[in-house]
Amino acid sequence: MQPQPLPKRFIKNIKKKPVIPPQQSVNIRQNSIVSGNELNTIWQQMNSAGKGLNPYENFIQKLRNEEKNKKDDTGKVLIGIEKHHIIPRFDGGTDDPSNLVLVSIKEHVIAHWLRWKVLEKPQDYAAFLFRIGDTEEAITQRNLAIKAARERDKIEGRLMHDSAWQQEMGKRGGSRGGSANTEKQYQARQKVGLEYGRKTGINNQSEEEEERRLKNFSQNIRFGLTV
Repeated sequence: MQPQPLPKRFIKNIKKKPVIPPQQSVNIRQNSIVSGNELNTIWQQMNSAGKGLNPYENFIQKLRNEEKNKKDDTGKVLIGIEKHHIIPRFDGGTDDPSNLVLVSIKEHVIAHWLRWKVLEKPQDYAAFLFRIGDTEEAITQRNLAIKAARERDKIEGRLMHDSAWQQEMGKRGGSRGGSANTEKQYQARQKVGLEYGRKTGINNQSEEEEERRLKNFSQNIRFGLTV
């Protein structure tokens, strides 16, 4: 299968930007999802892959080629797999399929790190720092909990597996969902965060809220307010 071409804006933004070498300034905890040695090895591999592309572009092409391994036999995306915006929304990227690639959580962290190294965007550095604290064990346990909850809902016919519930949500929500970006949604996220912890609350926030958090975080980095 031929890899999908990269978005034109993506190539335009990156080709003329000089590649900078990896820095050793990030203090990564020993049990983090990816180590400093791994990052440097990936940088060297992607930097020497050639094809007239820089390390980030090479990594995106690699992810494209491996997307089929992130779906089951029915084509459904596996639990724990995320979507990475090749051109992030903060940089004008959209949700168009050509601008999205399936990634594991670890690959998502690496992708933002590589893009930061190539383009020096503080938002990418913020996204990298935002996720680097995840550990393999935490991710495994979280994915198992999600899978178990889905199985329970399916067996008991709850929520999305309940036709009456689906009809009610459709009437209440309209095209985007009734509580999207409202005080009601904010209170629900706050309740989840207090009850289940910070990371669960973060995972349930809207894309707009996530962008706002990353923007504030990256500004703090720029002005030396975040360690």
